[in-house]
Amino acid sequence: MQKVIGFLLTVLAVAVFVQPAAAQMAQFSQDADGQAELVREPELHGDIHESLDIVLVQLLAKYDTDTASDLSCAAVSNDDFERLGDAVMESMHPGQAHEAMDAMLGGEGSARLAAVHIGMGKNYLGCTAYNNNFAQGGGMMGGFGMGSWGFVGGIWAINGVLVGILLVVLIRYFWNRGNK
Repeated sequence: MQKVIGFLLTVLAVAVFVQPAAAQMAQFSQDADGQAELVREPELHGDIHESLDIVLVQLLAKYDTDTASDLSCAAVSNDDFERLGDAVMESMHPGQAHEAMDAMLGGEGSARLAAVHIGMGKNYLGCTAYNNNFAQGGGMMGGFGMGSWGFVGGIWAINGVLVGILLVVLIRYFWNRGNK
């Protein structure tokens, strides 16, 4: 009986911890080389992302400045901050990783993705008080705090810890009960 209960608790633990990861990976499939690739949804994905260097050169020319530090935060439009933020995200997470992040943030054309890109552009130019946080866009995972994890990630972390503690307590209980 003790082995059956231990087995069931192990299956429960695997199901609890693997399910969120499986849900996140549902957007991906494997290509011919076995590499993970984003399952494309045409309505969410637009054109190819611009290079950070090209966007910066164009912004410097548009605002008639020599360096990015000379750009006036008040003069730069939200559309330009959005372009810059998109380019920053592309430089940090190139290719399909960027596409996956865009999809998780609502996809091309969504207000949330635009806000995140604007926040990243402002952050890149030092135009926000939140230089280590994407507060302008609601954070990468929701913007309710918890560092870069966001609110939802924090809840998952707390949930994982509580489930782990519960499993340890149950295993000890049934182990001790079986020894008596």
